[in-house]
Amino acid sequence: MPSRFYNNLKSRQSTLEQVFLGEYPDPAVEETSDKFRIAGFIAAFHGEIELYFEDVLETINEKAKNQFLINNYISKVAHFLVAHFCKNSDYFRASDRDKILSYFSKYETFISDNNGIRISNLNKLLIPIGLTVEDFDSQLIGDLDSYGNARGDLVHGVRDPALARLDRARELRKANNILTSLANVDNVLLARIRDASR
Repeated sequence: MPSRFYNNLKSRQSTLEQVFLGEYPDPAVEETSDKFRIAGFIAAFHGEIELYFEDVLETINEKAKNQFLINNYISKVAHFLVAHFCKNSDYFRASDRDKILSYFSKYETFISDNNGIRISNLNKLLIPIGLTVEDFDSQLIGDLDSYGNARGDLVHGVRDPALARLDRARELRKANNILTSLANVDNVLLARIRDASR
């Protein structure tokens, strides 16, 4: 069963599709204004994917932190965070509450500082909780990286050539493929949410 995070993403993608890609006067003729609508869809959907990952990961972090604070229990996720953030030179004891809490805070900062859905962005977010992009479908990871590049070209870089390549049907197909593939990622992340409580 999909998470509420995935269901929210799916709903928001549908809304974005209606707002940016619906009701073209003549779908066979894509004017410059239509290209900007397609670009707007790409930028907005990119942001929604980014938000999906950040929301799920914040929930994982919060659940693990609450388990520690309330039950004095170091969950599987907390173990990963300690292993990731604890420097070799740090002397660490499981009873060192402040140090453990600082690792939850560092991870919160990683999440809030995130700026994308490319491989490097996702690994930076996933590795501290014991996952990598390798845990997901390689086609999806390539699609996310490519989508992140396309969004970057449209927003920060070579806008005119990137705009010229845009095609409404192709961009909608890419978005739907990413959304469908994220259902499997959602299962992996749901398991990590459960790990945060164990």
